[in-house]
Amino acid sequence: MNKQLIEKILCNAKTAKIGVVGDFCLDVYWFLNEIASEKSLETDLPTWPIAEQEYSLGGAGNVVNNLHALGCENIHVFGVVGTEPWGQKLMQKLYKLNVNCEGMITQEKHWATPAYVKPYKEQNELNRIDFGNFNKLDSYTLNSLLSSLEKELPELEIVIINQQIA
Repeated sequence: MNKQLIEKILCNAKTAKIGVVGDFCLDVYWFLNEIASEKSLETDLPTWPIAEQEYSLGGAGNVVNNLHALGCENIHVFGVVGTEPWGQKLMQKLYKLNVNCEGMITQEKHWATPAYVKPYKEQNELNRIDFGNFNKLDSYTLNSLLSSLEKELPELEIVIINQQIA
């Protein structure tokens, strides 16, 4: 691919109606500061005080973030989130990018929004804490997702599928 073709594709993508389908995840960063640590009354172990938290879109959400950064203005998303705070934060991040979220389906039971909590202690990443490893997509959610996608598909000029989770 030459430079002119890449520039043409990127220029056309800015106004194209783009669909992003896939595993929408949330990356969570916890920055520990042991200065405020104390012994837990319940366990007698030291606590891990969180001084700061940061959130970013992961999986298909990262694709959306990158498209937005490239100047794409007409992005439609299709995926599943849970009802817990991770799902709410993920949706806030998508809304902030001004994308069309009508294709995002909320499943109330047996689904936790995939979230990857990365604790940091003195600039070193500790063991990651994962949410969403035991998800079971129910038939109602699947049918709602497929129906939403079928409705929009004829209008989409570009469809990107991102599978983050096996």
